[in-house]
Amino acid sequence: VDRADGMQGELEMQVEDITAQMVKNQQECESFKHAKTSEIQQTNALLNQAQEDLADSTGQVNAVQQTLGDKEREYREVTKELKDFNHQCESQVKESSMMICSLKVVRGQILTKVTGSLPVVMDCEVGPWSPGECSKTCGTGGRMLFSRPQVQEAGKHGSACPPLQVLQKCNDRPCPVDCQLGDWSGWGGCSKECGGGLKTRVRPVLMQSQNGGLPCSEIQQSQSCNVQGCDKDCELGDWGPWTGCSRACRFVGTGKGGLDTRKRKIHRPATGSGRCPTPTSKARLNMVECNMNECPAGVRCASNVDVIVLIDGSGSVKQRGFDLQKQFAKQLITQMEMDANRTRHARVSVISYTGYPKWYNTSSPVKIVQGFTNDKAGTIAKIDQLEWPGIGTMTERALLVAKSVMEAQTKKTRQTVVLLLTDGKPRNSRKVEHAARALRAAGARLVVAPVGCAIQSAVKEQEFGKWASLPPRENVLMVNTFCQLPGQVDRFVSVLCPQLGNPTPETSIFEPKLPDTCKEEMHLKCKSGE
Repeated sequence: VDRADGMQGELEMQVEDITAQMVKNQQECESFKHAKTSEIQQTNALLNQAQEDLADSTGQVNAVQQTLGDKEREYREVTKELKDFNHQCESQVKESSMMICSLKVVRGQILTKVTGSLPVVMDCEVGPWSPGECSKTCGTGGRMLFSRPQVQEAGKHGSACPPLQVLQKCNDRPCPVDCQLGDWSGWGGCSKECGGGLKTRVRPVLMQSQNGGLPCSEIQQSQSCNVQGCDKDCELGDWGPWTGCSRACRFVGTGKGGLDTRKRKIHRPATGSGRCPTPTSKARLNMVECNMNECPAGVRCASNVDVIVLIDGSGSVKQRGFDLQKQFAKQLITQMEMDANRTRHARVSVISYTGYPKWYNTSSPVKIVQGFTNDKAGTIAKIDQLEWPGIGTMTERALLVAKSVMEAQTKKTRQTVVLLLTDGKPRNSRKVEHAARALRAAGARLVVAPVGCAIQSAVKEQEFGKWASLPPRENVLMVNTFCQLPGQVDRFVSVLCPQLGNPTPETSIFEPKLPDTCKEEMHLKCKSGE
């Protein structure tokens, strides 16, 4: 049954992989579609603006062409009038010249009869006309003074000078009106968040140019923006406060004490293909060793913690492994200060978990042996009565049940620590990772205790690190065999409880009761310490 359950779990993970790939493809498709839709919208907006500008320009061109046609027609009419007027003037000048000549002949004849001889007659002579400046450049009422010099004064019997000045109209035409523009608007939003976009601003036309006034200058400006690349690394915030030492002492036989840690959160996430340090990297996690003094044998937990012990009841642990877990759990509880009348005291909950295929007719894979309690003896008695189910490994269900117990029975002022005992062979490791993440997000500290040499590899340790709370060194406690588990209660007490109490006779004389089959495994070393 256990093997069939594992096969079903592998099939489920394959389905999940395919489903995840489909979701990823769909997200990439949606992202690509969104990007292209945005580009189309921006292009359409630019096209609409260009069409509007083209329509305005076409209207202006048509207006200018209409004005040009009117001016050309007016020019032809004025030119014809000028030619006719010049022809008329030339005729009048010719007639006037002939009349002057005739008058001079008559005048000479008359003077000859009167004086008896032909006198020398000197008429007034004037120079050409010179125009002055017009009093206005345009509009009505403009006047220009024309003047001419007197070249020769009139003699006796000569004709007097004609007028030397004359005032005439000038610049009698509409004044030109220049185009008037309003103020620039603020810059609009950038068309792209990265990779080079455009932002624009506009200004209104308050008055179009008229009568040859200056035309409008540009009414729209564009400027490049967000030219930085789309691939940007994340930005980290400041270091948080130190958490305080995680352990009160160092377990005998290991060189590791506690850790004082501080973390850095992500201030601004990475974009595109930008990178970001992992939560366990040195850039985001700073750890300093502390409290290197050795723990005394039989040390007691004297912390305000709620501990949930998850006992692996899968088929792969066998009856012996299940019994050794029970012995470990009973001694762990024995070494906890659970008197509710004390200022600092622990509470304990115990959960046993197994698994079952959907086709296997059995009860729930997770059993709450004991909810949170201060009853040490009662809890130990319930553990004694616990039977090995031995049907499979639904570790994820156990973690979710532990989350429900914590949320229903734990006060916010107390820390919850979940201790997961496992032989590292879950039915679906991906579901375990998701359930562990949900448990940690709910506020629990998750300590994973993998048991067995077969699972003590770099790959498996990395997998357990994804389940456990950070840092893995404090929350992944490898145990070589189930036979060695009961003898490491002091180690687990020092890890689970930041504050410890002095040993009592009840705790300091503990000797594990191991089956004969454990003799060869007691000193087995498949991996060093923690």
